[in-house]
This record gives sequence, C-alpha cells and structure tokens, in this order.
Amino acid sequence: MPPRKLSDLPLGVRVIRGVYYWEPSTAAERAARKARGKPIAVRLAKVGDETAMRTKWAELMGHREPPVPSAGTVAEILDRYERDELHAINSRGLPKRKPTTIVGYCYSLKVLRERLGAREYARNEVEASRGGKLRTMDIQRFLREATAQTMANRHIAVLSDAFRYAKLCGLTEYNPCLGAERHKEYPRDREVLDDEIEDLLAHADGVLRLMIRFVLITGWRVKDIRDLTTFQVTDAGIRVRQSKRGRRQLWQWSPELRAILSEAEELRGALRARGATKRRSIDEQVVFCTRLGRAFTREGFNTVWGRLREKVNAARLANGKPGIQDLHFHDLRARASDDAEDAGQDRARFLGNDPSVAHRHYARRVTKLRPLK
Repeated sequence: MPPRKLSDLPLGVRVIRGVYYWEPSTAAERAARKARGKPIAVRLAKVGDETAMRTKWAELMGHREPPVPSAGTVAEILDRYERDELHAINSRGLPKRKPTTIVGYCYSLKVLRERLGAREYARNEVEASRGGKLRTMDIQRFLREATAQTMANRHIAVLSDAFRYAKLCGLTEYNPCLGAERHKEYPRDREVLDDEIEDLLAHADGVLRLMIRFVLITGWRVKDIRDLTTFQVTDAGIRVRQSKRGRRQLWQWSPELRAILSEAEELRGALRARGATKRRSIDEQVVFCTRLGRAFTREGFNTVWGRLREKVNAARLANGKPGIQDLHFHDLRARASDDAEDAGQDRARFLGNDPSVAHRHYARRVTKLRPLK
C-alpha cells in the first residue's frame, strides 16, 4: 500500500499516475542533472511496491555504493571517460560539448556497457593478437549485427573517443575501433509537400499547430523551439543562441511571427483561466508550453508529433489519399530553408549552419523539368 500521507514519502518522491517518481528538490540540482544528460524525473516503482521504491531512492541518494567495474575491462574505460572527460570544461569554463551532445553520448555509453562492458581490453597490439581481448574484429561484428546502422556508427565513435582518452591516461596503447569499417551514411532527402503541410495544420491542435507555423517561417531546430522562453522575446525581435552550433541570432518581427507569439500567449492565459494546472504552476517563461504549463520534453514532443501523423494519415486514407510516410518534424526545417532560398535569402545564414552542411543536408527541393513533347 502507498504511504497514507505525502509527507511519508522520501524527499523528492511523488506519485504520478500510479507510479513513484523522484525529482531533485532544487532548480540547481535539476539543471545539473540536465547538463549531465541525466533525466530530471526518475521512475522508481509502481504504487504499492514501497520496498522497491525506497531501495531505488536510497541508491539515488548515494546510500548504496554502485558496483565498481573490474580493472582491465571496457567498463573501466567507459566509466573513467564519463566521469573525467565527458563533462570536462575548457579554459573558458564552458562545457566542451553541448548538453544535447552529452545526452547522446550517455545513451551510447549505456549501450556499450551492456554489450561490451564485461570484455577485457588489450594494452597493446601484441596483447590483442593473442586473443581473448576486445579486438577490431569484435567491433566489426558489433557494426555488422546492428539493426540501426547509423546509431551503431555513433556508438563506435563514442567508444573510439573513450579509448583515445584511455591512451592519454596510460591505460592502453591499442584502440580496437581503428580499422573497423563503419556503415556508409547518406543525408536525409525527405521533401515536405504542400498538401502535407496543409493537412498537418488542419489537424494539429493548439500549441503544436503554432510550433509547426513557427518552424515553417524560421527553420529553428525543435529543441530551440521547445526551449523558447519569454525572456528571449524583445521589442527588436526574438533572440536565440542555437543549442547545437551556439550561434547567436536576432529574428526581427514579421506579421506572422507576431501573430504566432500572440496566440501562444493567449493559450498560456487560457490554461491559467481553466485552472488546468492546480497541481503545478504555469511556467510563464515557456512560450510553447504543454497543458501543464511546462516545456515539452524530447520524448513528450515525439509522442505528440506521432499522434498527429496518425491522425493525418487516417484522414488522408479516408479521403482516398496516400498517407504521410516517414515525416519527421525536423524535415520542416529543411522545407523552411528551401523556401528561404526561393525568397532570395542565403540558406546557410538562414539556418545558422556552415554552407557545406546546409546544402548537403537541407537542400531538398526537386528540380522541375518540362518534357520535350
């Protein structure tokens, strides 16, 4: 049975939809976990299993020492890399890697620990040639057996960087990732068509519709849109420092941009008027907020976007039209860049990318030709 009172729960633990979750009690702790790529809210156990909940909570609080990886294993290198290198700061006191990059690295480290963590690493090529240690052929097998080839490339890139750091630390002189042939990657070329945009806007509700309109005129990345706050909104326009490239931009006002921001403000006011957030207060800093008044998480936004695609496809199939296949929200950024170039703007400057990256990954509009007869 769950505790009779909320005060009986350990510090930071609360119940959400029949599940115990733990969350840091201070904003500084939440920001620190987010910067390290760790989830802010951690699932502990289902309501009714209080023993499991308190055990997991004790581990999070550091009351139980985590198991120490065996010396000489890949897990030793991965743990040392994550602890001492991944979150290291440079001479200016800024993280060497962006928070979004660190999140991806932490996920790869988790996968690598599960698959290769127990393997022993060789300290040099001679030791590797004797067998029994992690070798290049094992890395090649990891890549060949992967179902998600691009993600497997990312995992091996992280592992190679971890071995690079291990060499600096004097743990090994042998990197098994060197010489392994990775999968060939191709830039995404999905073009968003006019009728698809019309159907998306027709079936999208509330804040998601505003976010679609916003990306179509700005080409922002979805993370920058989710994290947009009212503090960035000024009389001169909207200021942004890109989450990926770190480039600073000032987006000047246009009639459509003003209309989107005004409608977003009305939505936040409607949430307060309906009292939809009695348990949580509206965060007035977030421009495109959820029904609970908070910024969308990556997983939460992907869920909402997936539901919209299902809704649009059902309507299109009912009208005898083909469904929308393999459409990502990020593809709308490419559509905006094509529209910007058609309007005479520089694609790379509009996106905040290097010219080579902008043209390789975001130039997707097909060339229109006429038949001879």
